[in-house]
Amino acid sequence: MLQSEITSLRLYLNLGNIFFDNVSILVSEVQEIIEWFEKLLFNKSVEPKLLILDNQFYFDLLENDSNSKVILITYDTTIPVPGNGGYYLPSGAKKEEFFKKTSIKFEMDNLEIERISKKLKAELQVELEIGSRVESKKLKNN
Repeated sequence: MLQSEITSLRLYLNLGNIFFDNVSILVSEVQEIIEWFEKLLFNKSVEPKLLILDNQFYFDLLENDSNSKVILITYDTTIPVPGNGGYYLPSGAKKEEFFKKTSIKFEMDNLEIERISKKLKAELQVELEIGSRVESKKLKNN
């Protein structure tokens, strides 16, 4: 199975002691994140903002020194996803209870940037292998 056949996966981002778990994300977006962090590691030019997940998940590069970076990572479910229409809320529920904006500011040295990049690559590889096995079983059962 080709990597491009698996279009989305679950990502468990571990950044310091903060976890963004169970985020469904496109493989191409994970690759974008990896490339962005690798460019930072090698002090190459990057866009100061990396937007993914219909602009709900983003990375802001606040400071970019050769040996350290300050990055603000935001997951904002208050931003509507195009094509999904309005939100349904249970009776009496408030929008703020379900849709939140979480931001975390990190100062990272090059070792931490490298660790994140390697971790994302490894996790992507594992998820692609699991996805390939699942797809193979589906094909055998049909």
